[in-house]
Amino acid sequence: MEIVEAYKLSSVAVLAMMVCLWVFSLVTKDASIVDRFWGAGFVLITWVLHFMVPAEANSPVRYTVLALVTIWGLRLSLYIHFRNQGHGEDYRYVEMRTHHGPRFWWYSFLSVFTLQGLLMLIVAVPVIFVMSHPEVGNLTNLSIVGLVVWLTGFIFEAGGDWQLDARAVAVAALRRRGHQRPADRLPGGGRRRGAAAVLLV
Repeated sequence: MEIVEAYKLSSVAVLAMMVCLWVFSLVTKDASIVDRFWGAGFVLITWVLHFMVPAEANSPVRYTVLALVTIWGLRLSLYIHFRNQGHGEDYRYVEMRTHHGPRFWWYSFLSVFTLQGLLMLIVAVPVIFVMSHPEVGNLTNLSIVGLVVWLTGFIFEAGGDWQLDARAVAVAALRRRGHQRPADRLPGGGRRRGAAAVLLV
């Protein structure tokens, strides 16, 4: 499969997903649904290309990329889903909705859903390249280096998410006990730890 054809196919898949999410956001009045599908969008691209490539063209590298993207994307989407569940629309989209008023329904499609779809297609360039090139075959020493880099990044990202959640639980517990500035009283410096976690992600 040519890279241009693969990119067109990926674009159609992402556009279809974003249109569905946009319509769902209009019904639920919650544009932050798009955040939950950031990771899942990469999973969608990878699996669509996997099924569109002839079976004989599949290789260890392709299967490895398929597995790594799926693990990373589903973890991220599920994490954001459960983190945001029950909290309503994210404050960023609430502010945008208030600012744009009746225009928000179409403005959100362009500035939120379309923009995220374009960013997704840019970030997914390496994945699209690997999944569309039959000459990418067996794992090499460079592939092992890539696996180590992926694993390191995955641990840092998942660890950063865990750290932020742990800090949020600790802050909530301190507030229930009546502390006025809970972040300053966390062991190790709550504010610094929270900022570090954001940088890690």
